[in-house]
Amino acid sequence: MNFGISLGFLAIVAAIYIVWQIRQLLMLLFTAIVLATVLNIVVKKFENWQMKRYLAIPLSVSLLLTILGVFIATIAPPFLDGLQTLIILIPRILLQLNKWRDEIIAHLDSQLLISLPNIKETIASLEQQLQTLLNQILGEGLSFFLTGPELRWVSYCY
Repeated sequence: MNFGISLGFLAIVAAIYIVWQIRQLLMLLFTAIVLATVLNIVVKKFENWQMKRYLAIPLSVSLLLTILGVFIATIAPPFLDGLQTLIILIPRILLQLNKWRDEIIAHLDSQLLISLPNIKETIASLEQQLQTLLNQILGEGLSFFLTGPELRWVSYCY
């Protein structure tokens, strides 16, 4: 490769890295642009119906907030019920996995256990990694729904 191709490749990699680092801000910006465009279309429709712009804007925003409120009121209860069920079931699932692990180890040939002396440590390590992964998934998922985009952006910056 010559210098120009190497430099171009390095620039593309740096650009991808930078975009990846600010992806949350870009998603927020994209959402704002889409929302502003949709609201502008609705305001224009109201203006076509001979409504003044200063009345069409608050009406459009209140219509959007009403639709958003109905959407959240419809989605939130089943989501929270499912989340509560998941929180209740996770300990049961882990107990069942432990039982299955013990049954598998009990049925393994003793020669195999000798050749794999660290199987219990390996399984314990896998359980720890699974538990850590579940904690991260649940923690990030809950923090996403419990904090607003402003708080996520502030925590992302620091």
